[in-house]
Amino acid sequence: MQEEPVAYNSDKIIAFSRKDNDFESLIVHGLESAGDGIWQENDVDIEVRIPKDEIPDEFDDLAMVIGDSMRPKLHNGDILFVTFTKQIEIGQIGVFRTSKGNFVKKLQPDRLESLNPNYDDIYFNEDEFAEAIGVVEDIYRK
Repeated sequence: MQEEPVAYNSDKIIAFSRKDNDFESLIVHGLESAGDGIWQENDVDIEVRIPKDEIPDEFDDLAMVIGDSMRPKLHNGDILFVTFTKQIEIGQIGVFRTSKGNFVKKLQPDRLESLNPNYDDIYFNEDEFAEAIGVVEDIYRK
């Protein structure tokens, strides 16, 4: 038996807005592809306002997801809280610099995995390089 959705009277819904001092302005320095790769030589310096209660205690930098190859976990426009490290564990989502560009992907023993089945994984081979920039500690989505 399927439950029927409850009807709400919108006249009785009160919207609570956050106060301006509940937000912190932070700077996104990197664009990370969840798609076909992004070449980024310099910081992009995009200012974002994030609710203070959604900012983790520890992180090194912010990056923004561009594309949808990491759906359903990551979406286009998500803000990533990244900790810089060259050591990323198998199964963790990280930010990587490769010969094809910069990516946010899930590390597997032989490849960088795209979670969206519509995208190919990036396999490690002799002709290309891949290095870890950092691990994704947390995600903010508007």
